[in-house]
Amino acid sequence: MLSDNDFLEVINFIGSQEKKARSNFIPLETLEDPLSATELDSLGVMMFYVLLDEFFGIPDESIEEGDTVSSKTGKDILKFVLAHQTKGFTIEELQETFKQYK
Repeated sequence: MLSDNDFLEVINFIGSQEKKARSNFIPLETLEDPLSATELDSLGVMMFYVLLDEFFGIPDESIEEGDTVSSKTGKDILKFVLAHQTKGFTIEELQETFKQYK
């Protein structure tokens, strides 16, 4: 299982990959920060959750309206992942897996 610091790295890694082509991504400093602090636009937020769900094996039926909004904090996102994930990653494994999506 990922620690809070590891999960913060996951959030920032996925967000930075999504935002790379558009403008400067602002990493979250703590899990208390909302995803909106990253300045991902609505498409970026949607893609963030798509990648997060795919990497952690979160079934589509687990996602309800309101689960994937930018006002969610890192802690909210972590709780959601822990409750619904069917697979896990280390940050290194996540980086390796992400290479497939470039």
